[in-house]
Amino acid sequence: MAEDKNYLYLGVDVHKHSSTITVMDEDGKRLVTEKLPNTREAFVRLLNSFGDNYFRAVLEAGRNWGVIYDLLENLPKVENVVLANPLNGLGVKSLHSTFISHLRFYFSITFAQISISIHPFPQPPPQ
Repeated sequence: MAEDKNYLYLGVDVHKHSSTITVMDEDGKRLVTEKLPNTREAFVRLLNSFGDNYFRAVLEAGRNWGVIYDLLENLPKVENVVLANPLNGLGVKSLHSTFISHLRFYFSITFAQISISIHPFPQPPPQ
């Protein structure tokens, strides 16, 4: 029998020393927006504050995305991490506000595209 999981969505606006994280539920309701240092401990503390929920994350493909992508990908509560293409309607200048209003839509489109092998967004290199 498949285990039912509750998902929350993370929008991550990555900066050199910190990131602004927006957590949304499946209905698109913003639960929290918080600025965190770019450390594993800070991300774990935030995710653990949401109990048994699992997370799907999207982050901008900017200069510092690699470190945060790797951090998120290695957290047990994070099941999916995708990169937002800043040239695909999620402009870097207003990326955080765009995440807040379009995160759920972006995820539904992105995961539908992944399922049919269309990848119009940056991909990290295979490990």
